[in-house]
Amino acid sequence: MFQSTYLKNRQHNSWYAYRENVKKRKKLKSCIRLIFPVFCILLLFSCYMPEKPDPYQVGAVIRYLLDLQVSRSTGLVPIGNDSPYTTTYSNAMAAIALIRVNEIDAAERILDVFAARTDTSPVAELSGGFQQHRDADTGGPVDAEVNDFWIGDNAWLLAALNNYHAATGKDTYNSLAARLVCWIRKIWENTPGDGIYGGFDKSGTYINKHPEGNIDVY
Repeated sequence: MFQSTYLKNRQHNSWYAYRENVKKRKKLKSCIRLIFPVFCILLLFSCYMPEKPDPYQVGAVIRYLLDLQVSRSTGLVPIGNDSPYTTTYSNAMAAIALIRVNEIDAAERILDVFAARTDTSPVAELSGGFQQHRDADTGGPVDAEVNDFWIGDNAWLLAALNNYHAATGKDTYNSLAARLVCWIRKIWENTPGDGIYGGFDKSGTYINKHPEGNIDVY
């Protein structure tokens, strides 16, 4: 009788211990399911998170931009050393970079070029924007068969103007910024449905919507 009771108690205890182990394993698996994805995300971010820029490398890039700028008389930054060819977009980006490192005078030389002129628009109601391809020796647009008024180039130029105002507090280019806002808004108003046209070509025909232009404007 005693032995039978002892065996039953032992079997009960073993079963209880087994159930507890199962519960613990389930809790452990649940924790792993929660922790593992978080670990993977953190690992992914650690792999792709950019390192702090090397000040020497940043300085080298800025010096290169300044050298390109002084190689031309207008203040625009050409694409390279061997040609005056440049774009509205590349100068907007150069201006933003110069502003970020407090090279305000150099940035102003770029922005002054755009503030002093207006590219001739094929559509009167859409005047105010700038063509993409430009001549760093004259400051004006390149006389090419294809030289469109892209929404992205002008949106980035507006971003450069906003960066300038935020960095300096000056209202030097407020009228140019307002002009670009009106230009972009007019294109948006003329765009059917969602999004915005990519700009318009030299004949005044609108350029189809595309993701890059919409992101630039946004």
